[in-house]
Amino acid sequence: MDKSRTRHHYYLPQNNLAAFILNVLREYSIYGPVLQGEDYHWEKITVRNINNLTIGKYRTLEPVKQFFFPPREKIGHIRQIKTAIIGLKNCDLHLLKTADSIFLKGVGEDENYRQRRANTIIISADCSGIRPSCFCTKMNLWPYPEDGFDINISPTSAGYLLEVASAAGQKIIEYCGSLLQADVSPFLVEQKNNRQKIIAAVEKNNSEFNWSDVSGLIARSYDSPHWKEIAETCVECDGCRWACGSCYCFLLGEGQKSFSKVRSWDSCQSIGYGRVAGGANPRKYRWERLRNYYLCKLLYRFQNFGLLACSGCGRCIETCPGKIDIRQTLQKIFKEQK
Repeated sequence: MDKSRTRHHYYLPQNNLAAFILNVLREYSIYGPVLQGEDYHWEKITVRNINNLTIGKYRTLEPVKQFFFPPREKIGHIRQIKTAIIGLKNCDLHLLKTADSIFLKGVGEDENYRQRRANTIIISADCSGIRPSCFCTKMNLWPYPEDGFDINISPTSAGYLLEVASAAGQKIIEYCGSLLQADVSPFLVEQKNNRQKIIAAVEKNNSEFNWSDVSGLIARSYDSPHWKEIAETCVECDGCRWACGSCYCFLLGEGQKSFSKVRSWDSCQSIGYGRVAGGANPRKYRWERLRNYYLCKLLYRFQNFGLLACSGCGRCIETCPGKIDIRQTLQKIFKEQK
């Protein structure tokens, strides 16, 4: 992201969205949200299904990390494909920053991840609606992006306000000059009003929760009896780990027909994850593994990288068959410490 450039705004009339996407397709393979029922799913966008693409009212069902850290991949085998991901919400942009901290700023740089990030442009979008599980403002985020994108899209009543934040984003704008209008002042006012409405909706949605200082809260909770209580309904399905955009645990093994290394997603919630020779396990009990999930995201990652590894996207809430709600967990611990 080239933050030294002055950010420019343009307006894209609603009827020109498909033509805008076609221009992006000139150089990039595109993935964007497609609505299925009440959920948005990532789908590859081509000329044939371009009309299925939506900007999306809220985040997709799947996290964006799958584009950079696939569920299963051969290490060192990566195709150089220029990709554009359209419609990311701010919760996913934040989770992408946490993935960057692990794979690019940790003890070593992950080459597969680095190449994918370098070959991908981000066209993010404001939220124009919320899900019952959304709680980004409780994690000190907004339901609209402020950085981390090449172009951001703010939906308005008659089209889209585009904010350009990088040279790559500006290059796309140059392809689309005839589709855009430069006078954006009326739409900046609408953008501000729309954003305030969504902030108010998220805060109303979470009015029953009054915890704060999440890292401090979790740091003081290590010996809390609530961990055993909360873990009672956990069935260790690993759904929260697969749905989360900041989980990075993986298993490294050999390919079946070669000596290549294959990396697959793994989960610290699984009993076998931490087991060592002789059957010893540093987190033998389910509640210990659940506690570690919270410690990792809300304390350790903050201590190491200065970022909370939770953005309030709510995916873990929706996927949990045991009805474990991270917001309610934090509220119980908060009340205990008052």
